[in-house]
Amino acid sequence: PQNNLEVALQNSYDPVRKSSFELQGYKDWIANKDLDLKYAIPSYTKDLREKYMTSAVFLGSATAREMMSEIISQIVKKSSTVDEAFRYAIQQCRNAVR
Repeated sequence: PQNNLEVALQNSYDPVRKSSFELQGYKDWIANKDLDLKYAIPSYTKDLREKYMTSAVFLGSATAREMMSEIISQIVKKSSTVDEAFRYAIQQCRNAVR
């Protein structure tokens, strides 16, 4: 959770792990929302999700996002080489648009 929180806040994103939202670092970050927009962005996320389209932008885009995660996962787990992971991801993206 801590690593996810640090990467997310460095880039003004919400963390992707629910447990990261409970960390004191996240609570401290959003407590500064009146100081600068980068601190305020997480407080607007709920409204943005409710009022704006956050679904797949084009045919296959959701698959492409999922495959980026899959590439990293396969490489970290050492279940595939980098080349194998990319080949698999590219094939899945091609299948998604057929």
